[in-house]
Amino acid sequence: MDMVDTSQNALPKIPNQVCGWRFRMESSHVKPFVEGGLRLRGTYKRSESNAPLVTIITVVYNRVCKLERAIKSVLMQTYRNIEYIVIDGASTDGTLEVIKNYEHIIDYYVSEPDQGVYNAMNKGLSLAAGDYICILNSDDWLIDDAIKYSVRELLASNADYSGADEYCVDEQGNLVFLYGLRHFDEVALVMGNPCNHGTMLISSNAYEKIGYYDETYKIAADLKMQLALITDNRMKHCIINKPIHYYELAGLSDIHKDMMLKEVAQVLREYHPSINKTELCSLVSLVFDWQFNEQIISDIENILRKPYYTQKQKYYLLNRLVECGYTIKDQEFKHLVGKTFSYHHLGTRFYTFIKKIIYYVCYKFDR
Repeated sequence: MDMVDTSQNALPKIPNQVCGWRFRMESSHVKPFVEGGLRLRGTYKRSESNAPLVTIITVVYNRVCKLERAIKSVLMQTYRNIEYIVIDGASTDGTLEVIKNYEHIIDYYVSEPDQGVYNAMNKGLSLAAGDYICILNSDDWLIDDAIKYSVRELLASNADYSGADEYCVDEQGNLVFLYGLRHFDEVALVMGNPCNHGTMLISSNAYEKIGYYDETYKIAADLKMQLALITDNRMKHCIINKPIHYYELAGLSDIHKDMMLKEVAQVLREYHPSINKTELCSLVSLVFDWQFNEQIISDIENILRKPYYTQKQKYYLLNRLVECGYTIKDQEFKHLVGKTFSYHHLGTRFYTFIKKIIYYVCYKFDR
C-alpha cells in the first residue's frame, strides 16, 4: 500500500467536517492521555487505484479479555488497503497494554477519557482517512474476507454503504443464530435495524452528508444513523448475502432494556409524525420487545388505518401481530395477511439487541 510523508507540510489538506480532518488527537488537560501507532512513526495510508482505503475503527473500554480477538481479525483481512484506528476510553484493566502490543501495526490509537461510546466513535471518524469506514466493536470480530467482500460489492454497485448477514454467538463462541439482512427501505421505519451496525461499511461521503453519531443517545445512535441513511434519497445501499461478522451476545437487565426501548422510541418519533405517544410506545413494544396485549392491538390497528403508512409497512405490522396470536376481525385488514416479503429471522430481533445494549450501557456507565 502507498505511504506518504506525515510532516505537517506534506499532509493532505482535507476540507471534510466529519471524517479525516485530524491527523491525531490533541493532548488535553484531562489525564491520562496516551497515543501511538504507525502515523506517529511517519506512515500514513491512502487510497490506491482499484483499492480504496478502508478505515476500521474499534472503540473500547476495559475489554482486556476480548480486544485481542477483534484486533487479530483486522490483521487477518485479505483486503490489503486498510488502516486501523483504536479509541480507548482510558481503560484500567490492561486493555492499553494489549493495544501497545500491536502498535507496530495499528495505524493510530489513543487512550483518554471520553463521554461514551458514540463520542469515541465520532473521534474515530474525525481521524479516519478511508473512503469507507467500518465500526468494529471490541468484543466482536470479522471473517477474513469481510472487507474484501464488502468493498467488491460497494464498487460494483456504486453504493454509499453496505450491510451483511452475521453470526450471533454466545460468550464461548458457540453459534446461537444467524442474524440475516432485513429491509433497507421504508419497512425499516417500523421494523428496526436493517442489519447489524457492525456489518456495515459506510462511505466517508455518506458521513459528510449525514453527520456524526448523535451523542445525546447512549444506545440507539447507530439505529438513528441507519435510518438517516435509508431515508436519504441521495444514498444507495448494497448487500452482502453472507455472514461476515461475529456478534457476541450477553445478558440484559430490565433497567437496560427499558433504556433501550425509550431511546428507540425517541429515534422513531421523527419518522412517525402521525401517531400519538401511546401508539408509538405500542409500536416499539411490539417490534422491539415482542409484547402483545389488548392496548398494543388497539394502537397497531389505529396505525394500520392511517394513510401515512405504505402497504409494505402495513403488511409487516399486521403479519407481526398475527405471529403473536392476533385474530383478524376487521375485513379491511384481511388483504394484508400472508404477503410474501422476506421477514426472515424475525424471532431474533430482541436477542440481537441484548448484547448491544449491555455493551453500550456498560461502556457508558463504567466510566
